[in-house]
Amino acid sequence: MSNWKEYSLSEIGNIITGYTPPILNKTKWDGNVAFYSPADFGQHLYCNKTERTISETALQRNRTIPVNSIMVTCIGSTIGKMSLAGNYGITNQQINTIVCDVKFHYLFIYYSLLYNIKQIDALYGVTAIPIVNKQQFSTIRLPIPAFSIQQKIAKILSIIDGQIEKTEAIIAKYQAVKQGMLQDLFTRGIDVTTGELRPKYEDAPELYKDSPLGMIPKDWDVESLDQVCKMRSGEGITAETISEVGEYPVYGGNGLRGFTDKYTHDGYYILIGRQGALCGNITKASGKFYASEHAVVVTLHENMDTDWLSEKLEMMTLNKYSEASAQPGLSVSKILRLKIVKPKYQEQKSISSKINQANEKLRIEGKYLIKTRFIKQGLMSDLLSGKVEVTA
Repeated sequence: MSNWKEYSLSEIGNIITGYTPPILNKTKWDGNVAFYSPADFGQHLYCNKTERTISETALQRNRTIPVNSIMVTCIGSTIGKMSLAGNYGITNQQINTIVCDVKFHYLFIYYSLLYNIKQIDALYGVTAIPIVNKQQFSTIRLPIPAFSIQQKIAKILSIIDGQIEKTEAIIAKYQAVKQGMLQDLFTRGIDVTTGELRPKYEDAPELYKDSPLGMIPKDWDVESLDQVCKMRSGEGITAETISEVGEYPVYGGNGLRGFTDKYTHDGYYILIGRQGALCGNITKASGKFYASEHAVVVTLHENMDTDWLSEKLEMMTLNKYSEASAQPGLSVSKILRLKIVKPKYQEQKSISSKINQANEKLRIEGKYLIKTRFIKQGLMSDLLSGKVEVTA
């Protein structure tokens, strides 16, 4: 890193603070020029689509940003959020943008600023609304190597970002396929003799019957949840008895909380978050574990499949049944009165088998995504700090 030199952002390029054209002037908002706001920034490297667009007449001289400009939110709760401009346009006033000079590679500067973004925290201090103005933003300093090194580092990191985006796209595709599959499986079910979906009601009405919950396959039943399972809150546990390591996992309303030296349950169970903003959250736990008082433990009656009911409860979005209060919570007795359609046990198993295959694909891709993101963080730490030397 001895050959690297520090530059302020004002030395790296032109800093442009955004603006908003007059809202009531419709002629300013009838075009196809990008109007960037922090809400448009996603998880990807580039922002290629904006919620709003403006006309050419709304553009102000010297305040238009070109493709590959580095946009950084500098006000509010999303301060430090970054993206690259995928199209030319303008930003709103919450964003400061860097248009790099030719001797600085825009991708390297993007990654370097992302790696050093915590510098922005020291600029706004303690205020009701965090804000970093253009002058303050311009003082952020980054260590920069020769341009050829910038190019190499940018290429390495952009390749790993490409892998991340590709994996995210695969996961999104699998999730969309799963959602469509769930709709079919929980309305049409599976013919266990063929292993295939039943025909739709419109194609084979003789296979269906009317019910309080609409048309359902003839051999399905409508039952309340208390007819298929029992629900009971877990037991109290103090924070002092929960640690990062231990023999038995502790589950609360939002999944794993830590570990302890005793357990309350042994088996395969569904857990429902009971309190807080995430009440209604569904988790599955197996083996010996401790269920805290913030988790509702679901014990199934005979001839009920745990995986099938877990997916069914997930689809029911139980948090919409939470009691309105300062601390939202679920009433177990209220949940147990809810009606569901229930296939026979063997069909439940067939349905959950199909769903588990989809979940396994999502699990594998999700694991790979986590691994790739971890690799990216390591590469950024090594390459952007100069710990690992990159030669021209």
